[in-house]
Amino acid sequence: MTSAAAVTFSCKNFADNGLPSKADVAFRTTFRKRLDDALVSVSFTDETLRTPGACPGLILSAEKVLAPGLKAALRHDAGASNTNVSLCLAKRMGGQDFQSKMSYIHKDRALVLDEAWHVDKATRLSGSYNFATQEARVSASRDLGALTASAGYAFSTEAPTIGLSHRSANRTLGVFYAVKDDEAAVQWACAPFTLAIKAKGTAKRRLCNVAASLSILHEFDL
Repeated sequence: MTSAAAVTFSCKNFADNGLPSKADVAFRTTFRKRLDDALVSVSFTDETLRTPGACPGLILSAEKVLAPGLKAALRHDAGASNTNVSLCLAKRMGGQDFQSKMSYIHKDRALVLDEAWHVDKATRLSGSYNFATQEARVSASRDLGALTASAGYAFSTEAPTIGLSHRSANRTLGVFYAVKDDEAAVQWACAPFTLAIKAKGTAKRRLCNVAASLSILHEFDL
């Protein structure tokens, strides 16, 4: 089973001269191991190593197949003292792929339902509902050749989002926009690199509202 190590360089609060006032380097390493029909993983960051007592960024997780198409998962965030238990069902009904996931978030005492439908080979619909906060979200995407158009809506904040991405060989370029927050994002991915740029308040065209990050991912087998 493939494990991974990622290094992320981030910059934000750019000045008018184009230089950022804040720059950080962070890494996350994830070790995964398959044991029969179960998958266990340990994930930690540089912050975990700097403050081992508080364990920030340390995540322990396990997945186990209970039956064909049925999987249970347990995820514990040691730093946040939060545990997430989920049950996921994946089925094919009426020629369509359907997935339903029920999760319980212990810290928030929240039950969350996530569902996804593959209407056809090119069209996907998804939705989520938080029973504790009554927050609902829906999204849809459609493949148009090498292009993928997407849209989403959060009912609680009345916030729509739109996006368009293009795939070519092993490269992906995506442009996304959150209408209510006036926040735009551009993401370019070409393994092992991922470059993301976000800008808030695009109408003002100020560099101080721009944030950028570059991630380098290395995968390896244990």
